[in-house]
Parts: sequence; structure tokens; C-alpha cells
Amino acid sequence: GLLFEAQQNLDRVKRKDLGQQARAQYDSAVSFIKSARSALVVKNYVFAEQLATKALAVAKELAKG
Repeated sequence: GLLFEAQQNLDRVKRKDLGQQARAQYDSAVSFIKSARSALVVKNYVFAEQLATKALAVAKELAKG
């Protein structure tokens, strides 16, 4: 799903090698993933999907380099 793909993209990125702005984006993607997982726990599927979509978009950009 979206969360899995977002996490896979982030796993390809080494945070320590990123510049300051990219690190902030990386941290945002991690936060979106955590929040999406929390939303799933409480069955807020629409919000979880929105967060996962944001996480995936950011993670894809970071993985591109």
C-alpha cells in the first residue's frame, strides 16, 4: 500500500547525507507515516490515506535525489 511504498522510498535515502531542507522533508515524511499509522489504529481511513499520500510524495522526491 501507500505506507509500504513510502517507507521503501525513505529506506533508500540516508538522512545523514541530506542537506538541511531535505532533512526537514525527510522528517516530515516520517511524521506523516507515523500519523497515518495512528489514524489506521483508530479506523480513520480517509485521514490515513491523505497522510500516506503526502508521505509517499515526499519520499519519492527524496529517493530521486
